[in-house]
Amino acid sequence: MPDGFRQLPDKASPSCIYGYKCTTVGANNPDVPIPLYEDIRGYKSWYQGMRYGANNLCASESEELQTFAKINASLTESITENACTIDVCPASFDVNSDLGFMDNSTDHWGVNSNGTCFPRMNAYNGAYVCDAGNKASKCTESGGSTSAASSFMYQMDALSSNWSIHLATYVEWVTYAVEGSLVTTATFAGK
Repeated sequence: MPDGFRQLPDKASPSCIYGYKCTTVGANNPDVPIPLYEDIRGYKSWYQGMRYGANNLCASESEELQTFAKINASLTESITENACTIDVCPASFDVNSDLGFMDNSTDHWGVNSNGTCFPRMNAYNGAYVCDAGNKASKCTESGGSTSAASSFMYQMDALSSNWSIHLATYVEWVTYAVEGSLVTTATFAGK
């Protein structure tokens, strides 16, 4: 994903994104604060319409409870805080996520109406895999070497979220699905 669609960087403390503690305005979550990103870019950042749902095997925690009305109002009024919290953002902390109805029910994607475990989007900015010698700035940031030949540069990107794993995962057979795709389009010349 091009940098123009990612969250703004925090050059002073790049790892601050993992705890949503960046002091640079706009560096904690993509498109938060909403007015800042609208002024700077004029378009939405990050991925659009991702679906996040609760793990209802976890115990309910009152401090994690949300209502669709409150979260929808917060998004409609435009989030001005520098980082997402459970009070103003979808439980995933992804302000561009799908908040539609879940599977013919009254529950909404992205809203933690039960207060159970809920995935939070990862603050992952990707990395570059480059051939030895690629002088592109993104390659040298990722540790590319400095030899003279240069023929490829791939951006490794991932979209994921985290939640605690339920004990059942370790003591019972649990059925789950992992979806993903890898698309590569490289041409290598040589023998």
